[in-house]
Amino acid sequence: MLTGGQDGREHRAHDAKYARFAYSSAFGFSVKSDVTLPDRPDLSAVDCGIAVSRDGRNYFPRAVITEEGTDRGMVWGVFEPGNRLRIESWLDFAGEGWHVRVHRIRSKDRLFLSEGGFAVDRTGERDPAFAKGISSAAGRASIATPTHTTAIVDLSGKRAGEIIRAAPNTNIRFPRTLFPRLFGELPAGEHFVATAVFGVVDHVEALPPVAVPDNIKALCAENGLKI
Repeated sequence: MLTGGQDGREHRAHDAKYARFAYSSAFGFSVKSDVTLPDRPDLSAVDCGIAVSRDGRNYFPRAVITEEGTDRGMVWGVFEPGNRLRIESWLDFAGEGWHVRVHRIRSKDRLFLSEGGFAVDRTGERDPAFAKGISSAAGRASIATPTHTTAIVDLSGKRAGEIIRAAPNTNIRFPRTLFPRLFGELPAGEHFVATAVFGVVDHVEALPPVAVPDNIKALCAENGLKI
């Protein structure tokens, strides 16, 4: 399920429960286990969402959803934690297992941006064969376990990819997980960032192509973003 988010500030862990971009009973979702400075992504465990920082040390996840709904046939939501930052996000499905996210980021400050894909069970990670399904490089990261496959790709080509080994008991479904993450830095101003995320309940060695829908292509073209 794709969602623009909800404002659930009256609930504990509302950022994880109401402000992630995609929810699936096959993958569950993750809740932070602790708050540290500098931030440790294994403890904050922001899967299928974004977290931002102005100093590269103290990150805060997408949580204050001020507007949400649909726009041009796409899921849409606004994250606006104050008058110095506004992030609009559009989401749509993009072929088998894929969905695409486009973010318009308006920041009055330099911004560090982190974005995660689905978390998967890391049971059996000590088996040498397990490591063969894990990869990360510039602009992408993927995990293929015997039962699940997830990947994240930077369609705008500006961020680095890595694999996060989340702290135990952060995910509501699996006791120990991994998730793919993109991270990068943006100067103050307006930016458009596009991301493709993959998730299926199967072991997939070769990812299928991203079938970017026409409404996403049009949105990107209107704003000078090549994907």
